[in-house]
Amino acid sequence: MTAKLYGVGVGPGDSDLLTIKALETLQKVDYICAPQSGNKRDSLALEIVKEKVDIKNRVMKLNFPMSYNKNELDQAHSVAALKIKEKLIQSKNLAFITLGDPLFYSTYIYILNKLNKNSTEAEISVKTIPGITSVSACSAKNNLPLAENDENVAMISKIKNKSQLRNILKIFENVVILKLSRNFEEIYEILDELNLKENAIVTSRCGQKEENIIKDIDKLNKNNIDYLSLLITKNN
Repeated sequence: MTAKLYGVGVGPGDSDLLTIKALETLQKVDYICAPQSGNKRDSLALEIVKEKVDIKNRVMKLNFPMSYNKNELDQAHSVAALKIKEKLIQSKNLAFITLGDPLFYSTYIYILNKLNKNSTEAEISVKTIPGITSVSACSAKNNLPLAENDENVAMISKIKNKSQLRNILKIFENVVILKLSRNFEEIYEILDELNLKENAIVTSRCGQKEENIIKDIDKLNKNNIDYLSLLITKNN
């Protein structure tokens, strides 16, 4: 029987938000693949898993540099995919853990693409276990509906320009902006222009010990916004 790779979403930070299927999968696999940055610290995803699952002698750490260099990142993804494939060929089952959901802005997507491109169905079998996203967690934490009735939702991770953001905020009743630290000054300016500042809620590290909720974005320090922050704003 072909060994299987599981992409497992472990949620945004609270280990109690691990799904039953995620827990069952993590308990039965031979190896848990944990992505970590070049600074050699354990991944946050692994810290979440540690609270619920015995990981002793089952962790396979995969290094991914904190870099915007596409060639460097592509090389890291290729190396990680090869290591995973080697274990699968040895009939070992693996779980690649990710924050949130594996198919929502996750490193797992790059690994999955590499494996699909360079492997046959006879060599690998993949199953993805969905997880609770930071978007859902932040919405729930603030008792803030993401959409009601016929409302639409937009999710943005990169602001191309002010005009794009302005149009999105005018068209969509509900807007989620992830990775807020990237373009906060432009975001703040447009929210102010459209009188939406008071409608915005920023949540950082939802479900983690360092969780922080800001309902007055004027109090945000533009130079000290946590990478794991998102903003939700509503037009009503």
